[in-house]
Amino acid sequence: MTTRTAAVRARKAVEYAVRSGKLKRQLCEKCGKSAQAHHDDYEKPLDVRWLCPVHHAVIHYPYVFDNRKLSSLVGQESTERPLDAP
Repeated sequence: MTTRTAAVRARKAVEYAVRSGKLKRQLCEKCGKSAQAHHDDYEKPLDVRWLCPVHHAVIHYPYVFDNRKLSSLVGQESTERPLDAP
Protein backbone atom coordinates (compact mmCIF):
# COMPACT_ATOMS: atom_id res chain seq x y z
CA MET A 1 0.00 0.00 0.00
CA THR A 2 1.39 3.43 -0.91
CA THR A 3 1.84 6.14 1.68
CA ARG A 4 -0.87 8.24 0.02
CA THR A 5 -3.33 5.33 0.12
CA ALA A 6 -2.49 4.64 3.77
CA ALA A 7 -2.97 8.35 4.59
CA VAL A 8 -6.38 8.46 2.90
CA ARG A 9 -7.50 5.30 4.72
CA ALA A 10 -6.29 6.68 8.05
CA ARG A 11 -8.09 10.01 7.51
CA LYS A 12 -11.31 8.22 6.58
CA ALA A 13 -11.02 5.97 9.64
CA VAL A 14 -10.71 9.02 11.89
CA GLU A 15 -13.65 10.77 10.18
CA TYR A 16 -15.83 7.68 10.68
CA ALA A 17 -14.66 7.19 14.29
CA VAL A 18 -15.45 10.83 15.15
CA ARG A 19 -18.88 10.66 13.48
CA SER A 20 -19.75 7.37 15.21
CA GLY A 21 -18.53 8.59 18.60
CA LYS A 22 -15.68 6.08 18.91
CA LEU A 23 -13.11 8.90 18.84
CA LYS A 24 -13.63 12.32 20.42
CA ARG A 25 -12.24 15.41 18.71
CA GLN A 26 -9.94 17.28 21.08
CA LEU A 27 -8.21 20.65 21.28
CA CYS A 28 -4.64 21.25 20.10
CA GLU A 29 -2.15 19.57 22.43
CA LYS A 30 0.18 22.57 22.06
CA CYS A 31 -2.07 25.64 22.36
CA GLY A 32 -5.60 24.49 23.18
CA LYS A 33 -7.23 25.80 19.99
CA SER A 34 -9.51 23.89 17.62
CA ALA A 35 -7.56 20.97 16.20
CA GLN A 36 -7.08 18.50 13.35
CA ALA A 37 -6.02 14.88 13.63
CA HIS A 38 -2.36 14.19 12.85
CA HIS A 39 -1.08 10.67 12.23
CA ASP A 40 2.49 9.83 13.22
CA ASP A 41 1.93 6.34 11.77
CA TYR A 42 -0.72 5.68 9.12
CA GLU A 43 -0.73 2.00 10.03
CA LYS A 44 -2.33 3.01 13.36
CA PRO A 45 -5.28 5.00 11.99
CA LEU A 46 -6.96 5.84 15.29
CA ASP A 47 -3.72 6.74 17.08
CA VAL A 48 -3.71 10.48 16.41
CA ARG A 49 -2.35 13.70 17.87
CA TRP A 50 -4.69 16.69 17.87
CA LEU A 51 -3.02 19.81 16.51
CA CYS A 52 -4.34 23.21 15.38
CA PRO A 53 -3.67 24.11 11.72
CA VAL A 54 -0.53 26.10 12.63
CA HIS A 55 1.08 23.38 14.75
CA HIS A 56 0.00 20.74 12.21
CA ALA A 57 1.73 22.71 9.44
CA VAL A 58 4.90 22.98 11.53
CA ILE A 59 5.04 19.18 11.73
CA HIS A 60 4.56 18.71 7.97
CA TYR A 61 6.64 21.69 6.81
CA PRO A 62 9.30 22.36 9.48
CA TYR A 63 11.66 23.95 6.97
CA VAL A 64 9.15 26.77 6.40
CA PHE A 65 9.02 27.82 10.04
CA ASP A 66 11.68 29.17 12.35
CA ASN A 67 11.14 30.19 15.99
CA ARG A 68 10.51 33.84 15.08
CA LYS A 69 7.83 33.02 12.52
CA LEU A 70 6.23 30.36 14.72
CA SER A 71 6.10 32.63 17.77
CA SER A 72 4.38 35.37 15.77
CA LEU A 73 1.86 32.87 14.36
CA VAL A 74 0.87 31.37 17.69
CA GLY A 75 1.35 34.54 19.73
CA GLN A 76 3.84 33.01 22.14
CA GLU A 77 7.48 33.51 22.98
CA SER A 78 10.03 31.53 20.99
CA THR A 79 10.72 29.53 24.17
CA GLU A 80 7.66 27.44 23.31
CA ARG A 81 8.00 23.74 24.06
CA PRO A 82 9.36 21.87 21.01
CA LEU A 83 6.73 19.96 19.06
CA ASP A 84 8.50 16.65 19.51
CA ALA A 85 8.66 17.04 23.30
CA PRO A 86 6.44 14.66 25.32
